Amino acid sequence: MSYVEAVKRSWADERGVELAFSNGRTPGTGIIEFCQGWT
Repeated sequence: MSYVEAVKRSWADERGVELAFSNGRTPGTGIIEFCQGWT
């Protein structure tokens, strides 16, 4: 999976956004961490 595909998938994953908010973080922070997990 490419970096761009990971970003697009994370944006499309509503559960990921909900998790980001439930953890007291912005969706952007969650996306950064998600992408770092693929590197």
